[in-house]
Amino acid sequence: MYLVGKFEHSVNAVQLSALLDITYKTAWRMLNKIRSVLSMESQQIWGEYIEVKHEIFNQQALLSDDRLQKERSVAIIKSVKRDENNCSSSFFAFQLLSRRKQAREVLEHSEQAEILIRLNLGGHSSVDMNPRFQQFQKRNTAGDLVNSGKRTCHPLSVIASNAFSWMKDKFHGIGDKYAQQYMDEYCLRLNASTGAITCAFEHTASLSLQMKH
Repeated sequence: MYLVGKFEHSVNAVQLSALLDITYKTAWRMLNKIRSVLSMESQQIWGEYIEVKHEIFNQQALLSDDRLQKERSVAIIKSVKRDENNCSSSFFAFQLLSRRKQAREVLEHSEQAEILIRLNLGGHSSVDMNPRFQQFQKRNTAGDLVNSGKRTCHPLSVIASNAFSWMKDKFHGIGDKYAQQYMDEYCLRLNASTGAITCAFEHTASLSLQMKH
């Protein structure tokens, strides 16, 4: 838990097996168990303002029917919370979506509602949902969103791109079965850096104790 939470770019099974002098299989199982507890984040983390944006995992550069079938829709969630001193912190999470449509299709209203239910956000009073896979915004020179002007990448799209690049570079590609766990791990260190959680190691240990009970 300490290595997963404290290493800037995490630790993979090959590195862990060497550090602890154990087999690769044992190291992989240990890391898999640690990542599995990170999906236990509860709605108490959610703050006053929630933003949800549609992104694509395993995005393909060359488009064909076969390649488009490999893409998966992901919801990236940003929650802004203020403490008693009126200081704000941002909490991030990913939710891998199961869809019958191609990932690049706009999320339907029923799919949006299902996302909110799965995240325990059904009754939240302030949720901004962006159902389109639209990575760029248009801003004028003052920085306001407009229908024309200079394009800039959406901040949540930047975070998603960084997360997916990390998964590819550090672990040489992740399949659908375990993708959610690796996204959760990425958010562990991201949320520690924003101050949403105080310590990645302590947070993971606390979640593991909750699982035992």
